[in-house]
Amino acid sequence: MTGSGERGFVPDGKALVAVLVLAALWVAWGLARHPGFQPAPWLRIAAPLLALLAGVGFMRLVALARSHADAQREFDRGGKALFMGFAMVAATLLAWLLVSQAVPATWTALAGAPRVEAGVVSRRVPEAADADADCRFRLVVASADAARGAVPRPLDECVQEAVWKQATEGGPVTLHLVGGALGAELVAVEAAGAER
Repeated sequence: MTGSGERGFVPDGKALVAVLVLAALWVAWGLARHPGFQPAPWLRIAAPLLALLAGVGFMRLVALARSHADAQREFDRGGKALFMGFAMVAATLLAWLLVSQAVPATWTALAGAPRVEAGVVSRRVPEAADADADCRFRLVVASADAARGAVPRPLDECVQEAVWKQATEGGPVTLHLVGGALGAELVAVEAAGAER
């Protein structure tokens, strides 16, 4: 790099790749470990904008690293444009998944408080004899008060056989949650009025 760029911060390309890989691993782990997490309404609205800003910022870092590397060799500008587009799309998608799911789900699991909420059965999924032993019985549930509840959209959740047998479509259930300012995670479903 020439001029003032030599004295300024130049990110390392390998470090940027490592950041993308770590972000992808955190997203994959977060989605697998916290499938019942529902972000807070404000976070659901803010996440795309925050992700776009993170994607643009990451692209700027990639552009700095790429221009520094390209100063030492010949390069194909068409390939560079394609690479930059891929970097921005990948960073924006990962940032959206981090901001809307992985980071708040991890924070809620660590710092959230348990609570109970009234729920409703949207659908009783037929018993799956060939499914995993822990997930033979499933209900699609949501908060009874969809406008203010922690689970505004129906979630497919594995339940105990006794809960599944008692459940009826449109009937009440008890939702056990771990919640905080960033959202809530559905951790269990029990028959209405059941104590844990």
